[in-house]
Amino acid sequence: MTVAVWLGTPEAERHFDPQRLSEADRHRYSVLRGNRSRQEFAVSRALRAAALRGRQEPSSLSHSGGWAAVAYGPPDCRIGVDIEWTRARNLLALAKFAYDPAEIELLESLADAERERVFYALWTLKESMAKALGVPLLSATRQCVFALRDGEWFGSAPISEPWIALSFQPRPEMALAVVVIGPRSLATISTVEWPPQQAAAWLPVARIAGNAPR
Repeated sequence: MTVAVWLGTPEAERHFDPQRLSEADRHRYSVLRGNRSRQEFAVSRALRAAALRGRQEPSSLSHSGGWAAVAYGPPDCRIGVDIEWTRARNLLALAKFAYDPAEIELLESLADAERERVFYALWTLKESMAKALGVPLLSATRQCVFALRDGEWFGSAPISEPWIALSFQPRPEMALAVVVIGPRSLATISTVEWPPQQAAAWLPVARIAGNAPR
């Protein structure tokens, strides 16, 4: 079975139906304050409803900057997805707090534009891995380590199962990553944007396979 990654645009809010929410999500929505928080919640839940259509496959959800992403796949897999809009911030200071020394050294070696692209690729890969593993984000940022050498990406994570991690740049200032853990982690990945539903060809940044069968 294919692992699917859907990207929801802000227009997805028009398809949001509060009556279709679970009891837990209905409560979350009722206590949200601020237009942006409520809008992102609406986009993410409308996207999940459109992508899964009532199915119960393992899935993961993320939102940023009014957009959302959802990934789902076979029942014997664990999945994590993360989406981030880039913004001006002290990237090296953040990396020195949370990243592995080798990753910090990599970022220090890059020019500003490439440093931003790699920083957000690393961040979304780590957050996706945290979701797939079910561990706190700070644990994943330090224990899941990724490297870029001669244009090729490598990675390690505290897990013995096969896994695959992919990073994309769906928009010039957006980073999106998905991690799939399990025996079918090397399954085909499909990418979709919605609404309207259409196949997407996003700029690939990294593809990393860990513990792959020999």
